[in-house]
Amino acid sequence: MGKSMLMDISSRVTALTLAVMLVASAASWGGVAAQGGGRGYGYDGGGGGYGGGGYGGYGNDYDQGQGPQGGTSSGELIMGYYSMSCPYAETIVRNVVGDALYRDPTLAASLLRLHFHDCFVRGCDASVLLDSTHESKAEKDALTNKSLRGFEVIDAVKEALEAQCPRAVSCADVLALAARDSVSMAGGPYYDVPTGRKDGSLSIAADTSALPAATLTADELIDVFVGTHGFTVPELVALSGGHTLGQAHCANFKNRLVANAVDPTLAADMAASLATTCRSGGDGATAKLDITSNAFDTAYFKGLQKRRGLLTSDQALITGSQETAMYVSMFADNSDMFFDTFVQGMAKMGQLDLNPNGDVRMNCRIINK
Repeated sequence: MGKSMLMDISSRVTALTLAVMLVASAASWGGVAAQGGGRGYGYDGGGGGYGGGGYGGYGNDYDQGQGPQGGTSSGELIMGYYSMSCPYAETIVRNVVGDALYRDPTLAASLLRLHFHDCFVRGCDASVLLDSTHESKAEKDALTNKSLRGFEVIDAVKEALEAQCPRAVSCADVLALAARDSVSMAGGPYYDVPTGRKDGSLSIAADTSALPAATLTADELIDVFVGTHGFTVPELVALSGGHTLGQAHCANFKNRLVANAVDPTLAADMAASLATTCRSGGDGATAKLDITSNAFDTAYFKGLQKRRGLLTSDQALITGSQETAMYVSMFADNSDMFFDTFVQGMAKMGQLDLNPNGDVRMNCRIINK
């Protein structure tokens, strides 16, 4: 996404936001209530009319405003944090993300992954967005993060927000909102996101060792998610279900394809196909994480039941623990249960290790001067 495209998106978002403000001024203060996630994109065209398959309305950016920023001094997150300082912040984020996903639906997985990789390293402080400097190699340039995408979308969102509300909305909140909108526009649940996160000033590549590896066993996943971060086991399984979106590189699953020692928990036909892919394309070749890789659905869990999980850490959920296997089966059969538990997990993840002493970056890639 080049500079001209960013300017095009920003100008259209600005025009659309002004139009929305005129319409909203004739409505009650609460705005239009969100209707919940649809099933599929459901695009009606333009930057905001997503019909039954998208986010289902402009949501409510105005509730519970407290003080000039609608926030608190303790760093805790609340709904409507930007009710006074940037009341159309969520609308702006949705419009830019929607435009980007219309052009490239695979970005839904990328934006969700950015939020996850941010919060699991130093907490939800947008450290994953900072560029490396001469003095320090940043998280985004660590080997485990080399495949991250979607930075240009976040840049476009931030540019549009700065045009309307200078230095009001944090990059960390942009990541949380963009992840929510991506999930919803891909057919998943729409959920409220409390805001008020602050941006950090440090980004160290070595800190990405905190990210769970693709080779973890079920017990190791439980240690990381439950033991270290305080998730429940069903939340761990539901958050793993975020792999219903996207793809992975051969470097992350080639351990299951070693000659004469193919992982027996991987379906034989899938192993043969993946081996061909990786031989021809090397570590950079990719494979879908489930058969509907652009749709947020239960296909991921159904695939695990058929030994078609792509990563070791995926298939381990059904082969390595009776407890995680139980939730895999539940979510495979009940999308509402999956969605509800996923939302619970995302709410908890979005509040990991908040930085109340942080800043609001004007450019998400660099600290303020």
